[in-house]
Amino acid sequence: MRKRHEQSAIQSATFARNEFNRPCNSHVSQILAAGSKSLGLGLAFFNQSQYQKAIAYYQQALPIFREFKDNLLEGTTLDNLGITYGNLGEHETAIAHYQQALERLRETSDREETSLFPDR
Repeated sequence: MRKRHEQSAIQSATFARNEFNRPCNSHVSQILAAGSKSLGLGLAFFNQSQYQKAIAYYQQALPIFREFKDNLLEGTTLDNLGITYGNLGEHETAIAHYQQALERLRETSDREETSLFPDR
């Protein structure tokens, strides 16, 4: 599970870094950049074992990605929430987030990301 989170964290951090460095010319871009920055902050707090703060930032990012129907980033955020809740011992909540992540990631055309989840 840790390896999957590291892969997800690297992808998310790379995306957030790129979004942070890209100028925001439109309102939509600014909103998506805010979501990406929240996702990146969640990862930073996760890596410092500050799980409650990580959850708070992931939850800030989630409605943004949902609003813009970005299934890849929504799925990644849900997966990160699942991992974080798992580390807190909240396994039922973790499973619920993993299931939602799987649904979103299956809806995307990015098969590499979807392949992180085995078929059940």
